[in-house]
Amino acid sequence: MSLRKTTGSAFAIVSALLLLSSTLEAQNTARPPGSSLTGVALDSIRGGYLSGAVVFVSGTTLSAMTNSAGRFRIDGIPAGAHSIELQHPLLDTLAISLVTPPQRFSGSDSVFIVLGTPSAKTVVEQTCKPADMTLGPAAIVGTVKEATTDKPAVGAVVSVWWTEYEVGRRTIRNVPQRRTTSVAADGTFRLCGLPEDLVAGVTAARGADT
Repeated sequence: MSLRKTTGSAFAIVSALLLLSSTLEAQNTARPPGSSLTGVALDSIRGGYLSGAVVFVSGTTLSAMTNSAGRFRIDGIPAGAHSIELQHPLLDTLAISLVTPPQRFSGSDSVFIVLGTPSAKTVVEQTCKPADMTLGPAAIVGTVKEATTDKPAVGAVVSVWWTEYEVGRRTIRNVPQRRTTSVAADGTFRLCGLPEDLVAGVTAARGADT
């Protein structure tokens, strides 16, 4: 049995911002009755747009996938209050969810929405303890799953190691650094307080499995 390791940037809290909502007269009679929702999903974790994400409208079976520019469109939304949810493998890896507050649709609205995650700096500050942040401003988070079953590898130990350099008057000394943490019940892990310019190796191990 082996472990499969996946790492990501430091994010654990996301927010959705409804930037603009306006009611327009329907101009395309071929569209199904109901409101139309268009928008764009921003990837503040890595920069740019979040492509390949699935956008859901709560209380309905309606959904759409974002294109390479992060854009999407959903027609035929019934009248009522609906939350908008964004799902993407990156969000799954980071064990976070993105759901907007309920937005009221009248049944003939044309609504534009922007979905986005906060910056790495913001999320690290919100999810890491102040004591950890005194050690460094960065963090590594990710998931570890069983390679054969895809289930969370609960109890596996994730190790991050790197080298720091101490400069003396006549010498430069290599100082190995190592940090560890355990995989949680949902398969996620998080290591806070890491150097900003970190170049590191990451391994997950449990017994003889690595």
